[in-house]
Amino acid sequence: NEDVLCLTQPQIVQAIHREHLAAGADICFTNTYAAIALRQASYETQAHVYDMNRAAARLAKEATAEASSKDRVPRFVAGVLSPVRSAVSCERGGSPGAAPSWDELVESYAEQVRGLADGGAELLVMPEVCDVLSAKAAMFAADRFFERVGRQRLPLMVSVLVDEVGRVPSGQSLAAFLVSIRHA
Repeated sequence: NEDVLCLTQPQIVQAIHREHLAAGADICFTNTYAAIALRQASYETQAHVYDMNRAAARLAKEATAEASSKDRVPRFVAGVLSPVRSAVSCERGGSPGAAPSWDELVESYAEQVRGLADGGAELLVMPEVCDVLSAKAAMFAADRFFERVGRQRLPLMVSVLVDEVGRVPSGQSLAAFLVSIRHA
């Protein structure tokens, strides 16, 4: 559970950020790949998700500010939204490991977005998306959060897993995936 290092060993995370920035990175990604309640539940650390995300964004923000103050080159913090491994578009079977509901996804992403935004993230990134509903839930949660707090929505980048024929794991073509999220 590397995400908890933002709380328990922040100096390790900070050192990694500094190394990336020293190597020429202009965007510093938060250490929050699994910092969402749905994934932290397996470690019984879901109660700390907001703190993990806020701390991760603050650590990245401190590192980018330090690097930028040395050479006056702007650097940015990208808050990483956790990909969810179970495809939401698949039917819920009620069995252990069944896909989360829409409401569970939205609630989990909203908590993650809140922590990242409160910690100083300047954009959001959702890596390795394999299910359109997960992406839409994250986008919906972000929109709802920023509307509720009266802040401008942060840009959100989405990267999608595709197979050799251009389909996402849920079976959609990439074009269909893009149409599906374009209106989110």
